[in-house]
Amino acid sequence: MVLYEFKCPDGHKFEAWKPLEDRFSAICPECGEQAKKVFSIPNVTWTWVLDGLTHDNPRRYHEPYIL
Repeated sequence: MVLYEFKCPDGHKFEAWKPLEDRFSAICPECGEQAKKVFSIPNVTWTWVLDGLTHDNPRRYHEPYIL
């Protein structure tokens, strides 16, 4: 199961856990309309990258990692 973001025609945004094969639509919990999936950026944690860099580098965890 994956957490997806949806938006209905009335403008309500919500998140729902859906299986991969049923990820393109959901029913809005507020109005009952058919909602479509909204493209959103996945939440990825980069602590494994920052862990190796902070020991020898003066940059701290709160500073952004720029490639």
